[in-house]
Amino acid sequence: MSLFLAATAALFLACALYFRGRFLLAAVLGIAYAALAFETARPRLPSTLFWTSFLLFCVAPGSFLGLHVVDIRRGIFLLPTIYSIPIAFLGAGFFWALVGVALLW
Repeated sequence: MSLFLAATAALFLACALYFRGRFLLAAVLGIAYAALAFETARPRLPSTLFWTSFLLFCVAPGSFLGLHVVDIRRGIFLLPTIYSIPIAFLGAGFFWALVGVALLW
């Protein structure tokens, strides 16, 4: 349960820092959230459900967010990567809810 609380704190702090424009700290906390949620959910969810949900809700949106950063830094803006920001936060929220349900189950 303490890992879940730490993951919750990391997620909400990452959201707040991102909103305030502290993108590097938000990214570090986002990675910390993914690691904590990973360790919380892995023993509690069936293997297929765990890996599918972790890849869909944490890894894929996080990778797309990284692509967005590269897109902005290069100044090309050819990809519609601006949508990766809400997708990443929604994916993290869905995975957080799934982990919470797994803890209650």
